[in-house]
Amino acid sequence: METKPLEILIYQIADDSMLKENRSDGSGWDWCWADWQREWMDATPNRFAYRCLPLTIANQTGWWVKNPVGFEATWRGRSEPGTIDFRFDVSGSLWSEWINNQFGHGIITWNTPFLFRTRPEGSRLLICGPINMFKAYAHPLSAIIESDWMSMSFTMNWKLMVPNQPVRFDLGEPLFQAIPLVSNLCADLESSVVTYQRLSDDPEIFEAYHTWHQGRRQFHQLKANGEVKPDEWQKDYFQGRDALGRPAPTIHQTKLRPPRIHYTGSVRRGLNPESGGATTAIGGFGGVREENPVGQVYAEASSCPAGATEGISGVSVVGSGTTAVAEPMAAMATQVAEAGCPLEALQARSEGSVGEPSEAAVEERRVDDEWRRWIAENLMLEGSPESIVNAMVAAGIPRDEAAREVQCAVESPYVRGSQILRNRLRKRDWLLATYRKLHRMHPKTGEIERRHQLSREKFLRNYYIPNRPVIITGMMDDWPALTKWNLDYFAERFGDREVEVQMGREAGANYEIEREKYIHRLPFRRFIEMIRSTTTGTNDFYLTANNNSSNKKTLPELWEDIVQIPEYLDGSDPMGGFFWMGPPGTITPFHHDLTNNFMAQVIGRKRVKIAPSWDMPLMRNTLHCFSRVDGRTAPLAPYPAADEPQILECILGPGEILFLPIGCLHYVEGMDLSVTVSFTNFVFDNDFSSFYTTYNEV
Repeated sequence: METKPLEILIYQIADDSMLKENRSDGSGWDWCWADWQREWMDATPNRFAYRCLPLTIANQTGWWVKNPVGFEATWRGRSEPGTIDFRFDVSGSLWSEWINNQFGHGIITWNTPFLFRTRPEGSRLLICGPINMFKAYAHPLSAIIESDWMSMSFTMNWKLMVPNQPVRFDLGEPLFQAIPLVSNLCADLESSVVTYQRLSDDPEIFEAYHTWHQGRRQFHQLKANGEVKPDEWQKDYFQGRDALGRPAPTIHQTKLRPPRIHYTGSVRRGLNPESGGATTAIGGFGGVREENPVGQVYAEASSCPAGATEGISGVSVVGSGTTAVAEPMAAMATQVAEAGCPLEALQARSEGSVGEPSEAAVEERRVDDEWRRWIAENLMLEGSPESIVNAMVAAGIPRDEAAREVQCAVESPYVRGSQILRNRLRKRDWLLATYRKLHRMHPKTGEIERRHQLSREKFLRNYYIPNRPVIITGMMDDWPALTKWNLDYFAERFGDREVEVQMGREAGANYEIEREKYIHRLPFRRFIEMIRSTTTGTNDFYLTANNNSSNKKTLPELWEDIVQIPEYLDGSDPMGGFFWMGPPGTITPFHHDLTNNFMAQVIGRKRVKIAPSWDMPLMRNTLHCFSRVDGRTAPLAPYPAADEPQILECILGPGEILFLPIGCLHYVEGMDLSVTVSFTNFVFDNDFSSFYTTYNEV
């Protein structure tokens, strides 16, 4: 029987005056597609929590309805109604009619402003707290609603857990998550067939589980031994394959696209040229909203990219109020945050002069909390109030409203308080500038030295500790790889083995951060044929260190042909190192690593541009370890001005080793067919990643 498509009808019960964009006190109902990010997940090392795909998918499934007013609630510990004391930030007499303790027992009840109906018959609506978000001393109650027939609204309820303990609910924080279900989950469970057996009774499942279990144990052992990169992880589930490498038999998703909202009745919506769809009529509901706008060259994979509303149809919003004004566009917010100074990006987005709105921005907009965050950020970056107002006007904000909001920010004690943090950062910038000035006094500051058979002591004293790059020659002469490795050898010896590579990199600008999207497996012989057929160079396919864990298992014999250089490296693990191979034209954009690195070149040449670590503030490092400076066009600058980054260049050939110091930003381009082995297993202390925390925007 064919499943009917899911339809969701959302009816606005509340008067337009209760919606956030129509209120002058900042309170009001608002809603949006559930965000995929969580603050606690951002705080995990390497943001590793996002590697749990089931967790991330759950985060972004459904809509959020947001808390309409900030308040503090304290339960007196009694069971009867009316025993929670509320302290509303604004308009207490109004919001006490919407938020109360009508059920007693320490339960806060919100009367919600929308009625949800779903089709087909048997469809349901799961209502729960925002998934994988937590609040101390309070817990959301969950419910499954028969939304295929229900014609009444529902309440959202949170249970206070500790008597006499104040609990804060902030304005705009997610109140609940609404997840439509296309079928009757309860009836499905009642009619389901459930079996219980030992795993060993099913040979196929047993084999798949055993393979996964052994692989996981081996991976953790390799990680404990430092044989994989600190941010490496197993990706079978993320890539939709089982432990035996078989693809998932059903649709596999790594993110959700919010459905398009169709506004009917008296609700009005205009066209949003920035997102390719329609602007939001009800406080952010259903449209695209980038809660974490990031860089243009490197961007985190977002569940709601600009234009995503052009996808699935089937959601309708029916209202009975006056036309509402749209929120600031998500695509504009993305442009705002992608530059070192967000103000510059927003001004550049506007065609013509800053004070004149472009044709694409003539629709009038209102200031929301994202705009207020943007204002505060630009004030901290020392943008003038006048320039900030002009940029907002160019984006469609009425001038009087923009001026009022900027003036409020200028006078805000919160913004003034953050100036101390700004001054603290200035102090650190001054210290880096001091180091920069001192290091530029070095007699060889404008070059990358070449040293033949450098001793361990001199390498440590003159390069490793001072954080200076160097090319070392004569230390790979005993590598069998230098004479054995070539395409014919690889094809003949390993051609039938399946390797993991990055493929389709030219289809996206974010191939480094979104590297999991570009992972493919293919016979090594096919990869070699692709390299042979490349005549003009390409960055579309590349076997990189990100593929190392898989390829080390597939091609272990390669490590018999390299030598763990005892003068510099800890050779306790004969398979230490990372294997790289690609055609001419491969590009690794400017970034810094979290360790000191050796690049040992075996085949072909690579062009490397390097900016020293103390020039990081000048290299537009806005996200994690990545720079927005385009290495393809960045000019060499061996002796730059004091406020410009120093950029050095070298050509690394076969048999040469380049030392890349911790924190230096480097760009690497393959000039020929190239094979490289990189190392981090120095005999010296190389643990710098364990106390690194800035994996997000900086």
